[in-house]
Amino acid sequence: MERAVNRDNHFDADRLAAVTRLCALILPAEAQSPGAVELDVPAFLGDLIAHAPQAWKTLWETGLEALDACSQARMAMRFAALPDDAAIALLDDGLAGRADAAPLTPFLQAAKATIAKAYYRTEHGLHVELRVRKVPRPAPTQPAEEHRPSLPKTHYDVIVVGSGATGAWSAKELVEKGLDVLLLESGALPTRNPRAKYPYELRFRNLFDNDVLHGAAQPIQTRLWACDEYRADFFIDDLKNPYEGADAYTWIRGAKVGGRMNMWGRQVYRYGERDFSGDFHPAGAPAWPFGYDEIAPYYDEVESTIGVSGAEDGIETLPDGRFLPPMDFTDGELHLKARVEARWRERRMIIGRTAILTVDHQGRKACRSIGHCYRGCDSGSFFDPVGTIINGLAARDNFHLQPNAKVSRLLCGQDPRRANGVEFVDTVSGERRKVFAKSVVLAASTIATTRILLASRTADFPGGVGSSSGVLGKFLHGHVHSVTCSGSVPWLRKPVGVHDEGRSNQFYIPQFQNLGERLDGGHYGGFGIEGAVKHYMQPRDLATRPGFGVAFKRSIREDDNPAHFFLTAFGTMQPREENRVTLSERVDHWGDPVAKVECRYGGNDLAMVEAMRRAVEEIAIEAGFDIAHVTPTAGTPGMCIHEVGSARMGLDPATSVVDPWNRVWDMPNVLVVDGACFPNVGPQNPTLTMMAVALRASRRLAIDLLRPLDARASSDARDAQPA
Repeated sequence: MERAVNRDNHFDADRLAAVTRLCALILPAEAQSPGAVELDVPAFLGDLIAHAPQAWKTLWETGLEALDACSQARMAMRFAALPDDAAIALLDDGLAGRADAAPLTPFLQAAKATIAKAYYRTEHGLHVELRVRKVPRPAPTQPAEEHRPSLPKTHYDVIVVGSGATGAWSAKELVEKGLDVLLLESGALPTRNPRAKYPYELRFRNLFDNDVLHGAAQPIQTRLWACDEYRADFFIDDLKNPYEGADAYTWIRGAKVGGRMNMWGRQVYRYGERDFSGDFHPAGAPAWPFGYDEIAPYYDEVESTIGVSGAEDGIETLPDGRFLPPMDFTDGELHLKARVEARWRERRMIIGRTAILTVDHQGRKACRSIGHCYRGCDSGSFFDPVGTIINGLAARDNFHLQPNAKVSRLLCGQDPRRANGVEFVDTVSGERRKVFAKSVVLAASTIATTRILLASRTADFPGGVGSSSGVLGKFLHGHVHSVTCSGSVPWLRKPVGVHDEGRSNQFYIPQFQNLGERLDGGHYGGFGIEGAVKHYMQPRDLATRPGFGVAFKRSIREDDNPAHFFLTAFGTMQPREENRVTLSERVDHWGDPVAKVECRYGGNDLAMVEAMRRAVEEIAIEAGFDIAHVTPTAGTPGMCIHEVGSARMGLDPATSVVDPWNRVWDMPNVLVVDGACFPNVGPQNPTLTMMAVALRASRRLAIDLLRPLDARASSDARDAQPA
């Protein structure tokens, strides 16, 4: 049902009357269909404009004033009092830019778009007019406790820092092996269950750009489309958690237990042997210290737990995994697949491999195809660390979760080569605390983990733990990303209410360049292409469709709508020494030094952008799609949220930070299991590999901690090598 709120009102009586008349003309009532006025859109608009940026306020104030002035000039009365035929004529002339009403055109077009969006995001507009299926959902719930001010003890077997993709997997493995584990998370417990909301349950129906409501406290996070009215509370406060270098690098961070996995994209692909070899990078770039055969069993285990839908495609560079039944292509995607594979033999188009259940799996329900997964999933059908792992550990006596615990640094005791715990700050009370353990696992995300290592300065390691090689913080990279071609497929049409948006997945065209013995793409490395051809729940031309009144409503309700498409390329960013994380002289809200991030695309990355742009455009042309937009450049580094590499693993302590088992060479009882350990990145999404690496490292850690000390000491040299 509609959200009950105490609304503000920006409009005085005369302007509210004009707004009400506009609503009645643009979306009038019909016999079986209430209009915008009946659904209280004028009052909603008064509240919306009261909280809108000044540009919106000015547009509406001057626009309504001009509307009245034009009405006075035509018939010596305000717009709200005009007879229907005169008001319709004025609105028709204004929207078309004709005669004396031409100055009204920008305002009337914007007003019509806002009124239409507000109307079709009401309960009636969404479920009756647009025929979007309404799915019963549970009521929101509050956590048992929002803040845990004290821990039951101070000493544990292992401290795991971070509860996202890798931290949750490390905690799971260590707890299930019987070790006493403390999981520290800088974010809070969620204040509600992950139930997604309909737009009419939000005060402003998600009509504002992200920065309008949240930009003051989240100027970095709101660069990401997902940090919106639905989900902004799951992203960090940038003012309390600053970093240096935000002008050139976007660092997106989660603010809840589960981290960024609460709103991740859920695409999961294995790396192939070529990705681990590093031979797609310029001479001198390091390979991984193990190959595909070593990590494959851990891929199997992760996929079996999280549930991955996908097809066995038999592509050598993109190994098949343990899949649940795949999702279906849309009609438009089947057309695209046929055209692409007929035109280019080397380009395979597959359905996306995604961590969303297509059948019931290990106590979790299959996806109900509601769509918009990032807003939350009350059925638990996509993998998130809280619902799939952490909640299952909560009943165990040897598992302890401490939210609101931002780790400042590692602690060292008498042995300068062993950490004995961490210091963290309670982000609610501001109190600093120390906890102790035999081992520490860092899984705070690439940059946060690197910042902790850099801040852990000792007499033996004045540059931070892990700095002896000279590469700590260096070689930050990720993906060259977001080179996109988009538009419509006007010859592929469906009626309103028949859409594909409930399938929260896409297709994937794996790397098809530089797979032979020589470079054939004009650049090192490779890229893949993700995309979709879909009919959307809400017509994409809702704001720009011509006309108004009953005919306008009926066209939305009855006319078939074209499909829309996008093609987005993601590729390997070269690990370069000058792209790095260091400590800034600035401090955060709690007094800890913040990260300084320096990261820009290099010449090879920019050459790849050109190849990406050509590829996405030529595919759309081959399919016969109408192209509306092609991005000329890549997205800002970091915005892809696939950052890796600043504490890389390797076989040589002189050129790497961690060994093949993720143990920091300087302090072997400290592990780095998140993306920071990656020597290089493949073109596909890295999250599945992160989880597999974390599981592998944590299993070895459990073996080390549980076996007798004499056996442990006798095999140190052997354990430095991968199995």
